[in-house]
Amino acid sequence: MITVNEQLAWMAGIADGEGSFYLSATKDNRNRPVVKYSFAVGNTNIAIILEVKRIFEMLIGHSVNYCPCKGRGNRKSSWVIALTSLRDLVVFCHAVMPFLVGKREQAETMLEFAAIGKAKGNHWTGRNSGVYEQRFAFVEKMKAINRYRTGDTPARDLTASPDKSGEGKVRTARQRAEAAETTARQLKLVI
Repeated sequence: MITVNEQLAWMAGIADGEGSFYLSATKDNRNRPVVKYSFAVGNTNIAIILEVKRIFEMLIGHSVNYCPCKGRGNRKSSWVIALTSLRDLVVFCHAVMPFLVGKREQAETMLEFAAIGKAKGNHWTGRNSGVYEQRFAFVEKMKAINRYRTGDTPARDLTASPDKSGEGKVRTARQRAEAAETTARQLKLVI
């Protein structure tokens, strides 16, 4: 008999290897800025997707759908399953956090984001621009983490202007995250 902890450890391994945490800035149908959030797992093996579905449903207490993605060219077709409710994301992050290795920082960022305010559906209620700035700063932070998740390992910043040697400027992930937070603070959203 497989224990719940073993199932959560397996799920954390899938999250580390195949999962993606997303925070993205967009606009709603009334052209107001909103932040969308999700955790998704994609795989070509339907058995893995079905096991992820079973564990998601065990954790959050309701059904979760998955959808097929047609393979392009010579690629196999795949399936994607996602959590898009902030409540579900918080439950999931807390459940797998003790077992996460590679995606721990993203899960912690998602929990910090969730702590900012109360959500309704995929948009945030209230129109406090200070809170909006905080929320949008988390979008930039998640982008920096997802792009360069290696801590202080230098990576080539392709957006930097070339120096005399013709190479881009080398910045650490921490420096990029700090720059993203500074940019977000300077951003004045009109709501």
